[in-house]
Amino acid sequence: MGKSENSGIAWNLKLSVRIHGPYKKPVITGDWLQFSRKKGLAVGDRIVQSREVDRENGNTRLKSEI
Repeated sequence: MGKSENSGIAWNLKLSVRIHGPYKKPVITGDWLQFSRKKGLAVGDRIVQSREVDRENGNTRLKSEI
């Protein structure tokens, strides 16, 4: 899934869930490090992610709100 922002940059963010250990935790990989640096994210910041599906072509898009 790609994530675009107002600047037109498409970020390749991948979301998965750890399956080992007592808690299943989400893990974001791909361009996450570059994305977080560009946005100036810090420990404790909250991000809301949602998935949108284009009904015409079936493409899935990840939306991130900071």
